[in-house]
Amino acid sequence: MGPRCLLLLLGAALLIRAEVGDFEKCKKFFYAGVPPAGLSGTPICQSYRNRYRFASLYDRSRRAPLFSAYIFNPGVPWMYEPQLVDQNNDPEMTPFTSCDNLEEIKVNQSIKRDYSNSDYTKGHLNPVMHQSTLEDKTATFTLTNIVPQTEHSNRESWNVYEHLVNHTLSRFCTGDAFIVTGVLPYQQEKWIKDNNNNNRVAIPEYMWSAYCCTKHKDNNVALKGSFPFPAFAALGQNEAAGDLVPVNPQSSELNRHYAVNLISLQELQTQLSQRFNSEVQIFHRDCQPG
Repeated sequence: MGPRCLLLLLGAALLIRAEVGDFEKCKKFFYAGVPPAGLSGTPICQSYRNRYRFASLYDRSRRAPLFSAYIFNPGVPWMYEPQLVDQNNDPEMTPFTSCDNLEEIKVNQSIKRDYSNSDYTKGHLNPVMHQSTLEDKTATFTLTNIVPQTEHSNRESWNVYEHLVNHTLSRFCTGDAFIVTGVLPYQQEKWIKDNNNNNRVAIPEYMWSAYCCTKHKDNNVALKGSFPFPAFAALGQNEAAGDLVPVNPQSSELNRHYAVNLISLQELQTQLSQRFNSEVQIFHRDCQPG
């Protein structure tokens, strides 16, 4: 390793840290400190500048996260997780440099080149707009928070939903708002492939998200549809072929293919349970206080 590479890595080590293994050190990002039930993967406590910023459940086989969980707080280089390469590595969420052994890294996770070889954008599960500080925003730029998202979903329909949540929670939630955002894989997996036609990163068929806010001003908020409290959810088409999201015939042809459906927490959990063949509960006690 050359001197320049060493300096780059040492500089990163002073700033960025992440831990793979369990959610114990970052359970504060889950309502009541309890992670979602019924989903399996590798837990990651995502941290930056020696402070935990959010949590992700990562699927090594798909080289993509299943969900990211964070506290809504509105108001940079791509990184990877060294412990997904080797459990003995230092738990640093590390920027990619020319010194990194990409052949080792790419066994269990995606790399920047995967997205360069595809028509998909890098879709944040924990979005920048739901974080306020530069450090919290920067921490979302790790590839373990990223899924392959179609450009229209990322820039248009799902982006509109993220803005609606931003507006609703900023106006009406008076306590902590816990958000979990994840993906629904295809039943028959669909992949970003490399130049040798090898499967690299699994493409989600749907995006989903749910919020939990137990302290709020109003019990039912009307904002382009009903956004009730304490919990609400959404399921959005990432690809144009899905059939779980009802189509609004009055929408433009493009928006009909990438629709986002606002649904109850219970409806979302039912859809996830059926797809994952497991009883999924996103929030402890379904976000009911007491």
